[in-house]
Amino acid sequence: MTLRLDRIRHQFADADHLLLDDISFILEQGEITCVVGPSGVGKSTLLHIIAGLVLPDGGSVMLDDIALDKVPTHRRPFTLLMQQPQLFAHLDVVDNVAFGLRVRGVGRKDRRESARAWLELVGIAHLEKRAVVNLSGGEQQRVALARALAAEPRVLLADEPFASVDASARHELQTLLLELHSTLGTTILLVTHDDTEARRLAHRMLEMHTGGPVESTLLSRQSRTAPV
Repeated sequence: MTLRLDRIRHQFADADHLLLDDISFILEQGEITCVVGPSGVGKSTLLHIIAGLVLPDGGSVMLDDIALDKVPTHRRPFTLLMQQPQLFAHLDVVDNVAFGLRVRGVGRKDRRESARAWLELVGIAHLEKRAVVNLSGGEQQRVALARALAAEPRVLLADEPFASVDASARHELQTLLLELHSTLGTTILLVTHDDTEARRLAHRMLEMHTGGPVESTLLSRQSRTAPV
């Protein structure tokens, strides 16, 4: 699997300059790639273009050399993990995780069994019947992560997913993501403003600048901060 962005350009209607100008890079299967850069350079917009939520003004998003330009969001094999978990308050934990499988037509018994397995992987199986409003921020983000992975995406798109929790929970979630990646090998594209987080998680860092191309840095396994 190869995800390729080819000369992506985008400008918001009320802006006087291009937010994204000639953005190109390749995302390799099984890698964690972190996108870093200051606020306002278009990091989140780039994820939204890949997901199909925003249409670029130029360029193409390619998956295995197939253009996704006319493929709607719900048919793209990606899931989006946001800074705020975006959970359904009227559903308990297990049904939140099972929601994507429900949309795909998976039967109730099978989707709940699958959801319980994902809750086990993210360490909160004991909370399956809990109302999500009664969870901590870190627990809610674990639910959101389990829901995103339960859909078995070819690429997990993560938009500053740990930025809204405290430092202790953030470290735990980073460690969990590394452990899950070691087990599952999911391809991940993660936006962060935190250079330390990027260097801990990433195989590759993409640094964005205002109106310019990305700079790619390959990080060796030895240079990554090991989970503790």
